[in-house]
Amino acid sequence: MMTHFKQVLASVFAALIALTPAYSQEYPDRPIRIIVPFSPATPLDLIARALTPKLTEILKQSVVIENVPGAGNVIGIQTAARAKPDGYTLLMVGQSASAITPFVFANPPYSLEKQFTPVHLTASFVFVLAINGQLPVNNLQELIALAKSKPDGLFYGTTGPGAGSNIVTLQFLKKAGIKITPVNYKGGGDILTALQRGDVQAYMSVPQSAIAGVQSGKVRVLGTTNSVRHRDFPNVPTFAEQGVNQVSKSWYGMVAPIGVPEAIVNRLNAAMNLAIKSPEVINRLLNMGFEVEGGSVAEFVKFMREEQAELRPIIVEAGIKGE
Repeated sequence: MMTHFKQVLASVFAALIALTPAYSQEYPDRPIRIIVPFSPATPLDLIARALTPKLTEILKQSVVIENVPGAGNVIGIQTAARAKPDGYTLLMVGQSASAITPFVFANPPYSLEKQFTPVHLTASFVFVLAINGQLPVNNLQELIALAKSKPDGLFYGTTGPGAGSNIVTLQFLKKAGIKITPVNYKGGGDILTALQRGDVQAYMSVPQSAIAGVQSGKVRVLGTTNSVRHRDFPNVPTFAEQGVNQVSKSWYGMVAPIGVPEAIVNRLNAAMNLAIKSPEVINRLLNMGFEVEGGSVAEFVKFMREEQAELRPIIVEAGIKGE
């Protein structure tokens, strides 16, 4: 009797194993929704909308966006976390969900690591170090020397301690061994105005936002945080070229609720890589100021872990706390 039971059980397991590849091959057989935890026209939403037409074409199923804003990005993320892990509900997230929120809250409202499976690193933007046009420095090393000579005399603009640009600034200050005092503003536009007036001397800006100030002569760009020179500032060297070992970017990517079968995750990753390599998607992302990323699931996981290891001590040391 026991032998017969074991034989039946083995047959059931064999049948389940045989069904698994078929299940993944049939995917998708109905529409897919991508939850964006922010309002329409925000960066994450723009990236998702640039991708969905091509994803629909590649996957041969409708891929629709569902904006679920609220409580920062918490409501949308929690909504996605509760979804069935079958590959039909996906989530677009940004850097803060992975590398900032876990370290600024004593009890984070979600865990990207425990509740989600990484799928694809999709797009990013880098930063340029913009300074007031009258500041008497021409490169990063001269700025570092000036800051060391005036430890309390320089100020930089920020939209808040937990903002991505502020974290990048803190990275730079730590690597350079200098102190520059932060001044909080409501938005990047306010900071650029203050920078041109000389109320602050520096700001980690997205490249496109700095262009107008540079053209007016009221702002200069000393360096870029990319691994290569930025297309809008080809004559501006990277931080690494100037002796500061820092490559920083704010990124956006796709994750799925934990438990989605590996075959489906890999299928989605392959579809995303095809989508972002299409000329129409590349052009849309570049025109909006983003960099095109891509790569395997394993590469995305490795990138996030390395970034967390880099940013955690910086955030903790700065004493940044979530409200």
